[in-house]
Amino acid sequence: MGETQLAVTFTTHGHRLTPQLVERLKGSIHFARISVDGVGRTYEEQRGKQFASLLRGMESIATLSPVGINVVINERTVTELDAMSELAQKVGASELLLLRWSGRPSTSGLGF
Repeated sequence: MGETQLAVTFTTHGHRLTPQLVERLKGSIHFARISVDGVGRTYEEQRGKQFASLLRGMESIATLSPVGINVVINERTVTELDAMSELAQKVGASELLLLRWSGRPSTSGLGF
């Protein structure tokens, strides 16, 4: 991907952010938002993915651009807001965006 002056941001679940993909994105991304719906077991139960994999993706993209964390607030995640804040600080996130659960799943055709 080429260099751009356009401020490009994206939101991802983070699991496909391999070091190779991050290297290809270099110079094209100005901010990345990572969806983190819960910490540890809560995340794994809600997303069906390993929390450790999410952390690896976050660490990888944080070498490229500033990172923010998006959290959908529901009955399970509302009790983990302190832990989410601690995670944001630990990974050096510059934003912690709290989103209200709308009762509908969202879809993204991008797959990353």
